[in-house]
Amino acid sequence: MKVYPDANIYVTYLLGQKGEATADLFFKQGIGCRFSIVASNIMFAEVAQRCGSSGIMLLQKNIDDFQKAGKLETLRVSVEETNESVRMNKASGDAFGLNDMTHALLAGKYADLFVTNDKELKKYLKATYGQKVALLDEFLASEP
Repeated sequence: MKVYPDANIYVTYLLGQKGEATADLFFKQGIGCRFSIVASNIMFAEVAQRCGSSGIMLLQKNIDDFQKAGKLETLRVSVEETNESVRMNKASGDAFGLNDMTHALLAGKYADLFVTNDKELKKYLKATYGQKVALLDEFLASEP
C-alpha cells in the first residue's frame, strides 16, 4: 500500500507536538513493511520551512531510513499539477491552502491513501472528490 502523509504528520513528529507518539508509530509501521510512503518536493519544503533547522536533520534521517528500506517514492510537482492545485484551492474558497490541495491532488494520483491530522480537510476531500483519506489515528487502528 502506498500512503501519502500530510505535512502535518511530519511536523507533529519532528517538533514533538501533541500526537508525536502516534506519528512515530506511523513511521515505524512504514519502515516495518506495512506501507510505503509517497511524498513530494512541496511536502518536504513545507515541513522544512515549518520545522526550521532543528527539524531538518530529523527529517533527513527519516527520509534516509525510508529510502534505505526502499519504501519512499518522491514526486516532483509538475506545472500542470500546480495549476490543478490552484483550481482546487480556489474551489474550496481557499479554506485549506495551496499546499494542502497539492498534497491531496498528489495523493489521489499516486497513492492509495492520503493520511492527515486535519479532520475538516478529510471531510472536504471525501465529500468533494470522493478521495480515499484517513485521519492518522484511524489509519493506525485499521487492519494492515
